[in-house]
Amino acid sequence: MTKTIKRRPSGATKFYLACALIFVGVVLLFSAFWVPPLGIIHESILVAFGEILTFSGALIGIDYTYRYKLLQLRTSLREMVRDEIVRETEEEEKEA
Repeated sequence: MTKTIKRRPSGATKFYLACALIFVGVVLLFSAFWVPPLGIIHESILVAFGEILTFSGALIGIDYTYRYKLLQLRTSLREMVRDEIVRETEEEEKEA
C-alpha cells in the first residue's frame, strides 16, 4: 500500500496564483472592449471579475492573516517564558 504525501502550496505559490487570477480578470474586462457590442462591459463580466478578485484576495489574505497571528502567538509565548525565567531567577537570588 502506498502512502500519499499531502503538500500544501507555499505562500509564494499562492501569491503568484492570485496575481495570475487578477491578470486574467483584467484581461476579461478589457476583452469586452473588442467583442461586440463594443465598449459595453456586460454585468456577467463584472460579476466574474468580482469573484476572481474575491478569490484572489482570499488566497492572499488568509495566508498572511494566519501567518501574522502565528507570529503574534510565538512572540507572546516567548515573552511569557522570559518573564517566568526572570521571576524564578530573582526568587533564587533572594533565597541565597
